Amino acid sequence: MTLVISIFGSAIGFSLKTIIPWFCKKLQYWRLKLQGEYYTEYQDYENGKHVIIKERVSIKKFGSKLYWRSNYKNRSWDFEGKIEGNLLKGEYLPCSVLDSGKGSFLLQIDFDNTLLGIWMGFSHNRQLVSQGLYYFKKVPEITLMNYNPKKMKTRVTQIISGTSLESATKNLELIKEYEKPNVRVRVAVNKDLEKQTKNENPSNECISYNSTSIINNASIIGATIWSAETPTDIAKFIKIPEKWFPLHIKNAKKVAMVSFLGIDKKYADQGIESKLVKDMLNELQTEKENYDIVMVFLEEKHEKQDAFLLDLINKNLLYESSGKRHKSKHNHIKGSINSESNPVVYGYGFSEELINNGFERVLRFNRNPNYKIFAKVL
Repeated sequence: MTLVISIFGSAIGFSLKTIIPWFCKKLQYWRLKLQGEYYTEYQDYENGKHVIIKERVSIKKFGSKLYWRSNYKNRSWDFEGKIEGNLLKGEYLPCSVLDSGKGSFLLQIDFDNTLLGIWMGFSHNRQLVSQGLYYFKKVPEITLMNYNPKKMKTRVTQIISGTSLESATKNLELIKEYEKPNVRVRVAVNKDLEKQTKNENPSNECISYNSTSIINNASIIGATIWSAETPTDIAKFIKIPEKWFPLHIKNAKKVAMVSFLGIDKKYADQGIESKLVKDMLNELQTEKENYDIVMVFLEEKHEKQDAFLLDLINKNLLYESSGKRHKSKHNHIKGSINSESNPVVYGYGFSEELINNGFERVLRFNRNPNYKIFAKVL
């Protein structure tokens, strides 16, 4: 009898040690705040090319189920997934009755609300079953504020240091002269990173920027720098004759020259570009001294399309399981890359956001290959 009780007690103890941690971990994943805005990348094929497509989706959560819609060009799909432990698995269906493409996906959930996994489905356009990597990263909650040169200089300098030497030198000079009335600097602050830093190190010295908010220098992820100029000043800046300017620029009395518009590359294509552009316009249009025109000098380096999935694909993680290897094939004539280990990346940067907000690309006097120049009448 004693032996039976002992065995029974051991079984109960073993069960509790196994079941309770399993249940707690499952409950922890089930309670994750996965709803909200997400930046996504997924691997696909288009016109015979291996591509990575970037987009932003809004995930809704009901209990253990997640829902979102994916859009690319003129096509849309509805996704539905169910949380099972640290996994999210489900299926997607086309929104159009004329589209027969459908499939399934399996994603691993991390505690920082990052999801990474694979999709597999039938392509309506190519009439084939294909697969690819799928990645989700939660879009950070940001706030925009005026720059304090005494307390934010380190991080802002780090953000703009990746630009050309000419641009970086000019912007550093502007930052030093920030207290002058013709220069303005706005910064984007990652509130999620600010909270995380504060929780991890409560004694960390933070920087107070107004009576209600506190930020840490490391949480600054983007900046916009502009100054009040005349067409003559701008002509000197881009080293061209003023007579080349279009009439609406030549006749402007006061121009807002945006010499820097950029973010930390880790946060590219997550919707922050849109907030920076709209915030800049709002600030310019509500200034006491009204501007006639705003001109943006956008460096090509800020238009580079990076992708998290590129690192994984270059290591052939998706294809190693099938024993296949793919070598890079560069098309040097067209200057593009067309291979499975070096895909074309589709996403949205500052150029698209400027165009979407009423800017026009100025081509006539854009002789500097490092810049794209945009203008908008205010």
